[in-house]
Amino acid sequence: MKMVNAGECEGFKVPTPYQREIKVIFAPDKNDVQEATLSQVVISPSSKTNYHAHDRSEIIYIISGEGICEYEEGRQLMLQPDVALYIAPGEKHMLINNSSEPLKMITIFVPPYSKKELNDRCSNCT
Repeated sequence: MKMVNAGECEGFKVPTPYQREIKVIFAPDKNDVQEATLSQVVISPSSKTNYHAHDRSEIIYIISGEGICEYEEGRQLMLQPDVALYIAPGEKHMLINNSSEPLKMITIFVPPYSKKELNDRCSNCT
């Protein structure tokens, strides 16, 4: 068994215009978890992710804050605490924090990304 205090994990910051902090908690190269990647993501107020897709499944669970998930070229889902999303491989999406409070969530990727892969993908958002 492995236990980690996410508050003690070092995160990396994604620069503007997609400002957010990502703390990889479990991954193949972080605490030696080979089956999945678990991260805590905090999207800054009035920020968003780029419109993107992954080559693997992503599960998102909203912890706090509010926002919007845009997908399928303009469709929207409201994000609020206790909402969970399953995003299939190849499905384009964008998370938008349209509030003045941080939007905090947990993300899970299966199969996993390494911490380095996530850092590289998010640092090169266009």
